[in-house]
Amino acid sequence: MPNIPDLPALHTMSGDIEPVTDFGEFKYRESTEGEKSLSFYVHKTESNEPVFNLIVNKEKIEFDGNKYVIDVCDREPIGTTIEKYIEARHEMFDRLKGEFIEEEYTGALRIERCLEIALKGSGLTFEVIGTFASREFDNFGRNKGIELFKTTISRFGVEYRVQGTHIIVAVNIGNVTDAQFRHAHNLKSISEHVDTTNLATFIKGFSYDEETGALLAYAEYESPYSHLYKDEHGNKRLMHADYVYDNRFRHNSEMLAEIKSRLKDTPEYNLVIQYEELKKNGFNLHYYQLGDYVWSIYEPLDLDIQARIISIESYPYDPHLSPVLELGSFRRDVTKTVAGLQGTAKRVTAAEEGISQAKATAAKAQVVADEAKKAIGNTGETLSQHLSDYIRHVTDAERQAWNSKAGSGDVQEVLSLANTYTDQQIGQLEEIQLVPLIKLVNELGQQIVDLEQRVSELEKPPEAE
Repeated sequence: MPNIPDLPALHTMSGDIEPVTDFGEFKYRESTEGEKSLSFYVHKTESNEPVFNLIVNKEKIEFDGNKYVIDVCDREPIGTTIEKYIEARHEMFDRLKGEFIEEEYTGALRIERCLEIALKGSGLTFEVIGTFASREFDNFGRNKGIELFKTTISRFGVEYRVQGTHIIVAVNIGNVTDAQFRHAHNLKSISEHVDTTNLATFIKGFSYDEETGALLAYAEYESPYSHLYKDEHGNKRLMHADYVYDNRFRHNSEMLAEIKSRLKDTPEYNLVIQYEELKKNGFNLHYYQLGDYVWSIYEPLDLDIQARIISIESYPYDPHLSPVLELGSFRRDVTKTVAGLQGTAKRVTAAEEGISQAKATAAKAQVVADEAKKAIGNTGETLSQHLSDYIRHVTDAERQAWNSKAGSGDVQEVLSLANTYTDQQIGQLEEIQLVPLIKLVNELGQQIVDLEQRVSELEKPPEAE
């Protein structure tokens, strides 16, 4: 049985602290995008009536060491009693929404300075893990603390985690673990979500002098995944994102970094799983927390990937309900996988064409080899004897060049390589990977060109001393 946490407690603005009882459907949710909230129903009973009446908007519910401010409080009669539905968000949001920063700042700001400004007067503390380059800001301030905090998180491309009133900021919150969620083991259900609605593969950015209109900075960027998307004729099709017009930038390199950060060139690919907590001697077999990378293995969907926990929805007071996790930000590159979900037939066809090309290359290698042997045979001596006679044919300056000339072993090696490759691959089409095949074919083609050049040189009469 999972461990049941202590009862949630009501903290009133008058200083009272009371346990909350007679509640149901208690749900806790957090995400890497900053969400940290809870919801539940509470029924008015004879025993909890005094506390029930105190559960109103802007009071706080303490759960697992954190306080949550009640934003939604709905009441509804149920038979002869009353039921309240409560939604509460972590107190950091309420603290930041309640502060307005009057000052305004323009210029280069460090992330630490931005957080000092955004959190001013809120009572929240922070620490930054890692180092970050300064960012250029225009008129940073004159807004609520929550909006400045969101701007900081977005501009520096970081995540955060809050515990109590302390915020930790880093590029990624979480660890790489060996925790597994596996079919027929601890995985109860799974669903897959792929969304390319906002996908784009090309973007431009412009910065102008607001007084003169002169162009100060310009950059354009094409995604390395752009070749995966084609038009009806099979040609690469660039999908343009909204262009960036931001006059804060003075250097092309800064603009390039900005537009790269804005381009969404990979599909939104998430898994939602429900799992069963497995225990051994009272301890969880697989430990994880928000932001961690875990293994998701589901053979019927051909899934065996390491993915990141981007949201957790749990029911801590109901031992019969399993947590629901959303997985995304795959450590393995799933962009090509997603783009190729409907391209298996095209890949096989291309592989077949590659095999045909390999066959042709092997045949051409045979012809070149025969010509090389014939050229050597016409001299009345072996290739080795011919090349070793450098006293008669080669000067000292030419010796190094002659030492690189083709030998019969070179010819046989290329021919053997082509034939061996072809023999091994024909009949094993399903195991062929297109990229290695084409790479090898290209290498064979280059070696054939080299052979043709060497044969041509062999056919030249030696120079007189």
